[in-house]
Amino acid sequence: MKRKRTSKMLVNGTAYLFSVMLLLSMVVAPVIASVSEGSVTSTHIKDGTILNRDIRPNKISSSRIKDYTILKEDIHSSAVNTYKILDGTIQNRDISPKAAISDSKINFNTTKTGHVSVHASAFTPETQNHTYSQNSGYSLYSTGVGTQKFFAPVQLPDNAKVTKVTFETHDNDPSLGIAWMLLRRSVSGSAADLSPLASHATSAGSVASGWQNLVDTSIATGKDVVDNLNYSYFLQVKFNGNSKNVLAGRVLIEYTHTSPGS
Repeated sequence: MKRKRTSKMLVNGTAYLFSVMLLLSMVVAPVIASVSEGSVTSTHIKDGTILNRDIRPNKISSSRIKDYTILKEDIHSSAVNTYKILDGTIQNRDISPKAAISDSKINFNTTKTGHVSVHASAFTPETQNHTYSQNSGYSLYSTGVGTQKFFAPVQLPDNAKVTKVTFETHDNDPSLGIAWMLLRRSVSGSAADLSPLASHATSAGSVASGWQNLVDTSIATGKDVVDNLNYSYFLQVKFNGNSKNVLAGRVLIEYTHTSPGS
């Protein structure tokens, strides 16, 4: 008797629950049906209400986003990078003429600074009669009689603009010095230009303790842009005499060049 009563209560409870659900559906259904397409827009959704975790991956695609729905103010700075945009996603038709992308928004070229370092061991004598010594491999000095010249080739990037040349020297002799150190150019089969791109010298008789950097930033106008098609570039050093206290070290050439912006 007790078991029958319990079963009857379960049946009645289930029927009651079903009746409540049916009643709710009858109430809610008209409400849902009353929400017409387009009546709920992004302006009705409070900022931060829908989070990333609420959206399953790939559930929202560009085909589901109406044109002009997402505005600039909706996108945080740096939120969208080029690596997040698949190739071919943005077509020409998606970009308004002369509006979306202008020259001012594109960095066509980037100016960078470069250097070429020429070691003292690169110098060779003008003639076989000129004798010299490499001072432990890091500098050059003359051991011959009278003035002697030495040359070293220079490889510079085409179209680079030479801005500064630094000659490293050591002059600790009271009677001698380096007559000049030059950066020059020449045409194939012809003598070098009379005026060098850059030059410097140590005064004969002056004594400078230790190494010094002789800097020339007044590069000859019209010759400062490297033209490897028509010219070759080289260095010259001329010693007034032989002395272990008058040394020529490396030459550091600084230049600027442009490359496509990223």
